Amino acid sequence: MKKGTIVFRVLASGVLILAVVLMCVLLYPVQMFRFTKAFPRITTVPLESAFFYRIYYTSLDKTIYDQLNKLGLLQHRVVAHDTSQKNGSILWPQKYIEVSVPERVTKSQIIDAFQKAFLPFQPLVSYVISAGISPSEFTITVSASTVLTHKLNFFSQLLVQPEIRPKARVAIIIDDLGYNYQASLQVISIKAPLTLAILPFYTFSRAVAEKAHAMGHEILLHVPMEPKNGTTNNGNHNTPQDVLSVSMNNLAIINQVIKSIDAVPYIVGVNNHMGSRFTEDGHRMRVVFEQLRQRGLFFIDSLTSQNSAGCKLAKQMGIKTAARDVFLDNEESYLATVNQLEKLAMLALTRGTAVGIGHPHPSTIDALNTMIPAMVKRGVQIVPVSRLIE
Repeated sequence: MKKGTIVFRVLASGVLILAVVLMCVLLYPVQMFRFTKAFPRITTVPLESAFFYRIYYTSLDKTIYDQLNKLGLLQHRVVAHDTSQKNGSILWPQKYIEVSVPERVTKSQIIDAFQKAFLPFQPLVSYVISAGISPSEFTITVSASTVLTHKLNFFSQLLVQPEIRPKARVAIIIDDLGYNYQASLQVISIKAPLTLAILPFYTFSRAVAEKAHAMGHEILLHVPMEPKNGTTNNGNHNTPQDVLSVSMNNLAIINQVIKSIDAVPYIVGVNNHMGSRFTEDGHRMRVVFEQLRQRGLFFIDSLTSQNSAGCKLAKQMGIKTAARDVFLDNEESYLATVNQLEKLAMLALTRGTAVGIGHPHPSTIDALNTMIPAMVKRGVQIVPVSRLIE
């Protein structure tokens, strides 16, 4: 037998063996899932974690709908919002499910059914039962490992009735607009009176302001201020000369503020981008506020530092002000943002008003489109932030 033929056969055998091993590795967790329900642990390796996560997600999704069907809830109003959380190059599917519950089905029946249904998935799959926005509803949030998969919101059929009289007011500010035109347009298209904070000196800053104003949104100037992380450039949106720094003298601060104000049309107020270091400096904040006072602009403190001098100093100087209550998307995830929007709504219903700040992430835009109608239905009115300043 020729030497070349032997080498070819050896290589072919090696490839065949490798293919069989690879199929076993890939099919093993599926077979184990099918016959034993003993799930593989989700690892931190991207390929494996994505593969295993989807096994959990698919099985959980089927289990959830099976339980809704057994409880007789699929015959009523069930609305599912499918989306995904991006982690690097991987998209993790996520789902938010709104379930209208008739009077004959009790909360304890629902919880008992899902507790039993989730038992085979534990300990890797966990769930949290919590109160909803209104007293008549509750939620079940499901995670595979540490990744959110599903959030079920159960509410009384009474909430399906026409929108009720507003009980609370919420302002939602979307920061960091102006550098990505398409993302900015997606925010502008949301059907609610959002407040849009636009960064100065970007290619699309003025165009975004023009479009947002034409669509009836309130506009803030989103002023870059020095953070505590040792740099005035966060690597994404700012160049050092755009940022108000504690190393600047009064004249430099005044000139920078005036340039920033002139760069974005239709502004009614200002909020800070970053600024954990700068906002703690009362002297330099006073220089900024003097320019705002002369122009009748208000200030919204993003509270990137709990030691910010912003609101207290603004009130002392007679400038109307308010502060952020909830960051909506520190975790760039649809269901995590839904959770934060629920927190914002519950805070507003408790004390009357609340201010949330988010960013033009795809997951945030999806969450806003899901939750704003739900919030309004529960008596939470979305208003421009100028309605909440004092």
